[in-house]
Amino acid sequence: MADWMSRYAIFATQSAGLHPEMSIQDFNYTIKISPKHNYAYAVTPKAGCTTLQKILIDAEFGEHQHFDQVQYMHYKEFLPFLSPMQIGDPKVFFRRPDIFTFCFVRNPYTRLLSGYLDKIVRKKDQRDPILEIMGKGQDYEISFSEFLEVVCGQPINEQDHHWRVQYYLTYQAGIKYDFIGRFENLDNDICHVCENLGITEFMGKDLYKCDENDDSVAFGRHHATGADALLDEYYTPELKKMVANKFTLDFEYFGYSI
Repeated sequence: MADWMSRYAIFATQSAGLHPEMSIQDFNYTIKISPKHNYAYAVTPKAGCTTLQKILIDAEFGEHQHFDQVQYMHYKEFLPFLSPMQIGDPKVFFRRPDIFTFCFVRNPYTRLLSGYLDKIVRKKDQRDPILEIMGKGQDYEISFSEFLEVVCGQPINEQDHHWRVQYYLTYQAGIKYDFIGRFENLDNDICHVCENLGITEFMGKDLYKCDENDDSVAFGRHHATGADALLDEYYTPELKKMVANKFTLDFEYFGYSI
């Protein structure tokens, strides 16, 4: 235990400044590192992460082993990646020219609505903290406006990963990325990542296809909510303003229009 605590203290010192507004535990958990393919990927929930991680996982396992247990997709102990705590000084690691660093982002309006429809309306675990803040019981149906009021009123480090401000969630202040993909261009951007990593062979028909003529269903689409087509149904001018104020960094830094 003493050795573990000592290593943890060293890691905390080494990673200082890389993860503002995020805990060291978050930093260690949300970045996936592959020594096999030389990359570091900062995961952004509700921005195509399940689909992309499926491909990355299969590429790690290789052609003779197939990962199809989506229920374990976000449990690190089941995944073949290293964490920042396992690669020495992270500041040195992220400056290495041979490491391809990337992340994906999404328009805050659609990401928040997708998070609400997937996690709140479908009554996932992420709903319970919102209910607790509101002082409501399990039977209470949280409206979208109530959801946004809670989320936009929370400090960054208390927001759930599924709707946390992406500028901090992806450690933009601490990591210089080689590529920032966009959910709005997911097909092409996943292709770009896989081409850079040399793993396009793992984008098989049963996983993901970038061919616009292929109508196969992507792995991970069980999280899909169709949020992009529902914005006008859920957002009022007041709610848009609320989100624009809280998520200003995401709109400005990633170039999304308010």
